[in-house]
Amino acid sequence: MKTLSKENIKFIDTYLENSGIDFIDIRYEMIDHVASEIEARIENGDDRTFYYIFKDYMAENKSKLLKYNSKYHWIGDRLIWNRLLKKSFSLRGLIIFAAIFMSFNLIELYVSKVYLIRILKDAPLVIMVIIGVFYSTFMRTKNEKYSLIERMGLFFFIVFYGINLFFNRFTAPMGYVTHDLILMKIKTTFLIFILVLLTLCTLEFKKDYHLKYGIDNS
Repeated sequence: MKTLSKENIKFIDTYLENSGIDFIDIRYEMIDHVASEIEARIENGDDRTFYYIFKDYMAENKSKLLKYNSKYHWIGDRLIWNRLLKKSFSLRGLIIFAAIFMSFNLIELYVSKVYLIRILKDAPLVIMVIIGVFYSTFMRTKNEKYSLIERMGLFFFIVFYGINLFFNRFTAPMGYVTHDLILMKIKTTFLIFILVLLTLCTLEFKKDYHLKYGIDNS
């Protein structure tokens, strides 16, 4: 089958980007699909130049491609959930959860219960802010927009909402009882655990994209 030239591929890339397909991973999937369709038409006897074949193809299929752009977010959500679940029940995940929980038990030996409650309430938000600053400062590249990585922001927002939801009843540091303190440790451990897993997933997705699209990660 006749393959398109680099100039043709670049033309498709620029066209899709100008059409609002900003995420690199989605755009590359579309480029591959469009290029394959045009190559098939040429193979089937269409002897027109690339430009006219591409123009007709986009006139017929552009709306479908743009709909796929929206649909891809739901596909991405499933990929994220699957990876989170896999990590949660892996040996590594169980070790991380146990380490976080045991850390709070260790802290409890050296601080008062009032101060421990303050740590339990503030730790998830502090860690979330640190992760956000670290990613924005050292990892996020302006010209690299990947749908899955950007979609991870929704999951971080859900955790942020969970932080407020879980701790809204613990407004008075002195108003705790023993079972509340245990519950707080479990809740805080769970939230931090999810933040760690989300961060690991983000790093893995970014690495996967760099390898798949040949982007230097140095």
